[in-house]
Amino acid sequence: AVVSTQSTGGLGQICSYCNMNGATVCCRFETCKKKFHVVCGLLAKCVPDMISASMICSEHLVGGQNPGTYAPCSKCNEDKCHNSMLHCMTCGSHTHKDCLSQDFQMRPLVVAGWQCAHCKSCQGCKKPVVNSTTTIIDCVVCFKSFHMECIEPQLQPNMQTTALQWRCKICRNCTDCGVEVPIAQLAYGY
Repeated sequence: AVVSTQSTGGLGQICSYCNMNGATVCCRFETCKKKFHVVCGLLAKCVPDMISASMICSEHLVGGQNPGTYAPCSKCNEDKCHNSMLHCMTCGSHTHKDCLSQDFQMRPLVVAGWQCAHCKSCQGCKKPVVNSTTTIIDCVVCFKSFHMECIEPQLQPNMQTTALQWRCKICRNCTDCGVEVPIAQLAYGY
């Protein structure tokens, strides 16, 4: 009932990040008027507060006005540098980008829907990939995981080089013109 009320109430609310309707998550500070879509809040470097179902906007994080918030990194256990943290959309854990073994930029495709290693699921079938008995492949752009049998189009056994540089269906599209890049060309750094 609370989620339904928030969703309905957010229809006329403008997101402080993308300026579109439907913002349902507010900054935790009552004096702050910022509202966000969940993903936009993460892109705006807000820290989710799972207990109050709100976020702390980057302005209040920088100002050190975050009493009662404890959002330690799941790897190093330090509660600082929130602007460089990824937030698991499944369990709500926080992890510094630099504490992960993968080297990447904090782009919208990485931040939106990011899952920690314990929660990671196949983006095709939505089943967990942790302890999976089938082969898993990660997109080199957004780092989202897929079971080999869930990707489209299927990789052929002779495409080993392509598998190292594989991009999911969303990340295969050219950001300039929107044309989908044929999977065979991805091995050449397209």
